[in-house]
Amino acid sequence: MSTVWGPVTPSVPRPPDLPAAVDVAVVGAGFAGLSVAADLLRAAPGLRLVVLDAAAVGAGASGRNAGGVMPLTVLPWLLPGGAGRFDGRHLLRVLHTRVSTGMATLAAGRPDLGITPAQLRMLPTCRVTAAGVGVIADRLAAADLPADVAAVPGTRWPALVLPGWVAHPTRLLAALVADVVALGGVVHEHVAVAGVQPGRGTVALHVRRTDGGPHRHHIPPTRVTAAHVVIATGGRTSSVTLPDPPRARETRTFVRAGGPLTHADAEALGGTGVFSGAIGSGMAYWRIAAERLLFGGTDLRAGATASAAARRRAHAALDRLLARRLPQHATPAALRWDGRLHVTPAEVPVIRTSAASPNLHYALGFAGSSGIALTTTCGPWVRDLVLGPAVADPLAAEVRAALAATRLPPRAAVGLAVAGARRLVAVRAIR
Repeated sequence: MSTVWGPVTPSVPRPPDLPAAVDVAVVGAGFAGLSVAADLLRAAPGLRLVVLDAAAVGAGASGRNAGGVMPLTVLPWLLPGGAGRFDGRHLLRVLHTRVSTGMATLAAGRPDLGITPAQLRMLPTCRVTAAGVGVIADRLAAADLPADVAAVPGTRWPALVLPGWVAHPTRLLAALVADVVALGGVVHEHVAVAGVQPGRGTVALHVRRTDGGPHRHHIPPTRVTAAHVVIATGGRTSSVTLPDPPRARETRTFVRAGGPLTHADAEALGGTGVFSGAIGSGMAYWRIAAERLLFGGTDLRAGATASAAARRRAHAALDRLLARRLPQHATPAALRWDGRLHVTPAEVPVIRTSAASPNLHYALGFAGSSGIALTTTCGPWVRDLVLGPAVADPLAAEVRAALAATRLPPRAAVGLAVAGARRLVAVRAIR
């Protein structure tokens, strides 16, 4: 079972003592925090940068997912006015290209990361969601983005089929840690940031060593001063006292790995080159990895701070969801895991500088099927907030502003409803 990544976290080199002052402190060692750290170090060699995590690298949703990577990122941008005054369709195409190019480069250069092209299947669960799939496909076609509506064996309704990728989350996290260390950064696990306090030109972090750290004898300073701080804490954001925390809810994603599958069973689910998600009540996602079925879901009545009993109930709910979606594969779980998620009201990331201090920055709210795609791409969006416009990505300011402006315009909502109603009349089950 060592090839199933559920409870595994990457190995991190033992760091030197945490200094009392640094140039940049990144809080959170998931995909977002590590990607931001690596990008900053590439742009500014010699930067004194530390990454701090209250638990371990990837202990949240970054290391506790099924590894799907969807290059189609911010769906509201498909709608007229969905990105405010910005051309959302253009930005979607740019990000789609960047994600796909980045994944292709990693797949070619780092075969050990388990990154491979995959067919992403969004499976409707009723006539209404089947109509919605058709509407989304029309919007994607109008934006010149790749998508298809096709029959999937064993399903009742045509599915939305997209090109994407799958990855091994733990290996990808380990590669990011190695990049940060090789570039001169330091990763500290089991160092919790209780709060940040903006000052004049700096930000103070109040820190403490958490239980479970491998080097309990070392007590870090209780206060670290940084010229800039990037908050990338994801589902643990509420545990940090912030001057203006982004409005968001914290929840959990739950995943289970079944027993080894026969070749025939794996192929019946599409094999290793397919990542599936069910649209509708009881949202679920699944794929084949390490000869096992990985099956997951979110929003199962257990928040980020859920008790052990609540998490057990959520895992039981996941088992029932599996029995409903894939009854022939509802066998006992060999492994289970869960991770915290941070979801904003518009379900888009928050990439901005704090209103309370020009030295405090947020990179939060990455969730959903495009989570890995966005977190591993967001470094350039944060870079110029920290280092200034001289190292800015040409599209960074536009992407940040479009994310902040993302909404569902009333007129677009009416148009969606009308288009969905027309589609509903034409939807037929696959016979």
